Amino acid sequence: MYQDFMTFIHSILSHSSEAESLLPDSFREHIPIDSFMNFFSELNSSVKLLGAVITLILALLLCFFGYKFARIFMSITGFLAGAVIGLTVSYKFFDLTGPLVILCTLAAGIIIALLSFHIYMAGLFILCFILAFMAAASLLPFTGDIQFFLATLTGFIIGSLSLKFIRPVMILSSALVGAATAAGLIAAISGRMGFMTLSRVSDALITLVLCILGIIVQFLTTRNPEKKARKKKEE
Repeated sequence: MYQDFMTFIHSILSHSSEAESLLPDSFREHIPIDSFMNFFSELNSSVKLLGAVITLILALLLCFFGYKFARIFMSITGFLAGAVIGLTVSYKFFDLTGPLVILCTLAAGIIIALLSFHIYMAGLFILCFILAFMAAASLLPFTGDIQFFLATLTGFIIGSLSLKFIRPVMILSSALVGAATAAGLIAAISGRMGFMTLSRVSDALITLVLCILGIIVQFLTTRNPEKKARKKKEE
């Protein structure tokens, strides 16, 4: 489950060239993947491991508290989405290099992150779109541009549904993607540190257990916004 996405993360951690081949053709054509991978390859092992641990913590927070910390994750996904847009536009269309590319990437990321944080519905749509896109890209039995198109379509559908059914869609999508990401990172970190190598079955079981626990915890620790509004009116 979500093996393509997890292998991509593992490939970055282990400096493998497999990561590029897992991305849709549209990404490879328009986004400077080589520069992206070279940046990661230049990092030392301890920095990569630290990055993986931080990402694992964020994945577990997403799994168990995705709805409660929705605005924080909206800002993070908004920043990532903006950074990709800024990187692509500056590199592909304006042919910028060096510090200017970094500046445009950071500026676009910060602008989209701020918009995502302050405009709740926009941030919610972006977050659920990205979560659904990640899930669909890993589960669909297609590759290349077909996979990219269907994953994008799924993202738009789930993102739109989230505007109507905020709580259930947010909880289910955050628990699912958070659990899958955490399971993949646990396997990658465990293998890199020489503890043990987890099989796909073990990875799937960890994903399933974390996902179920995440859904239960989120439904028990959060309230339906409509019920909260009704309670406030009654008071």
